[in-house]
Amino acid sequence: MVVFALAVLAKPVMSLLGGYSGEKAVLAGQLMALLGICVFLYAVVQFTNAVLQANGFANLPVVNMLICGTMKLLVVFILVGNPALGIAGAPIGALIGYFCIGALNIFSIRRVVKEKPALVMNLLRPLIPALLMGGAVFGTYEALLWLLGEGTSNIILCGGPIAVGVVIYALSVVVFKTITREDCLLLPKGEKIAKLMGL
Repeated sequence: MVVFALAVLAKPVMSLLGGYSGEKAVLAGQLMALLGICVFLYAVVQFTNAVLQANGFANLPVVNMLICGTMKLLVVFILVGNPALGIAGAPIGALIGYFCIGALNIFSIRRVVKEKPALVMNLLRPLIPALLMGGAVFGTYEALLWLLGEGTSNIILCGGPIAVGVVIYALSVVVFKTITREDCLLLPKGEKIAKLMGL
């Protein structure tokens, strides 16, 4: 959910929190959007790390991270030194680094884990509600811009889409069974949350 919110609302969020405007706001928004994608890739890395560690291969994620971390440093060094990219090379390097770690972890799982988890299904279940939420956030943001204009307060441009996104995401996780009653019971006052969500 955070990934799509950061990607869609990157510019108004950075304008609101960082006080940026003009070209600086555009650049800050682009950097934030790239880092938003990194959040998703980081989640994939954490998930695949846990799978390998739980199956007794705790050393493999470390090796994969060392390999890809070294590659990330080289990529960042090269890209940041490119005048056409500049500071934008840093999040691009991070994105490439996390992608490679996740890819190597998935390859390792396929190679060494006997009882392979359903990686695709485990990734799709939370991804579909997040995509729906992202679409709702984007649509609301564009609608507010069209109705109210560019000079609209960033509080409205951030708050409105986020409120709509939260509602859509909450409904989607129930409809697509992304969250179960058992998951809710792990939370404080989980019984009440489960009843509220109809689980």
